[in-house]
Amino acid sequence: MSISTAKTSSEMTNVSPNTAETALHVHFNLSSGTVCRVTPTCDIDAIGFTLTDEEIIGLSGAPTGSVVTAYFEPEPAIDASKINDGNKVEEVPPGLYLKVLNPDYIGTYNQVILYPIEADNDRIAVGIYIKLVDFLPKAADKKSFTGIGGYMVAAIARAARPNPDILEIRLQAAGGRSWNDRTEGGRWYGYAAWPKYGFDMPVHQLTTSMYPFFKYEPPKLAACVYVSEVLALGKSGAEFWKTVGDGWDMTFNLDPGGKSLPALSSYLKFEV
Repeated sequence: MSISTAKTSSEMTNVSPNTAETALHVHFNLSSGTVCRVTPTCDIDAIGFTLTDEEIIGLSGAPTGSVVTAYFEPEPAIDASKINDGNKVEEVPPGLYLKVLNPDYIGTYNQVILYPIEADNDRIAVGIYIKLVDFLPKAADKKSFTGIGGYMVAAIARAARPNPDILEIRLQAAGGRSWNDRTEGGRWYGYAAWPKYGFDMPVHQLTTSMYPFFKYEPPKLAACVYVSEVLALGKSGAEFWKTVGDGWDMTFNLDPGGKSLPALSSYLKFEV
């Protein structure tokens, strides 16, 4: 296992006076983390090219002062721990696994996976899969900012920007009407949080089956195909989704011309 500390990023010297953007630089500082590679070529083995320590820290969405362990996992995994009425299991891709430890921000650990995908013209591109996020409930409050998951996505998106072959971020947005409790008395909330940060998916049939019971409010609900369209209906759309929605596999499109980056920028109040 090789261990190295990331060098100072020139990007960190140009901090915007915007308070929200300053929070991103303070709490997701690429220069402050440590990378531990289980094998020296784990990145090449997983995705076909080398990553710098700063790129690993950024693409893992690691908060300031984290230790990121990188290793190659060649086999896909199935996680059936999140049970719902749709009998959905989580299909985790093989690739470069990034395990993030940070007692100031994270309860157990966060885990992000970089995996190869087939893109246009038979070229191999890269996707990012967020497997586990376990930020401490009061981490953001103590540090005077909110929406820490959104800042994590912004950190990943900015780290991915220089590489046009990194196309998307995916995850399983757990929670909703059909999902069992996460813990006794505790619910999954990913289905409600991740769409705020620009993630989207087609509305699942478990949710569209409820449309006939909402003929008049939210207005135009029957025409909604994507979760983003439901939320665009305003307060009544957001209330419908929070009450009736069902989480599933969601995607954040890293294409600058797509809808995800503007949605995240609107939420965070600065341009991602």
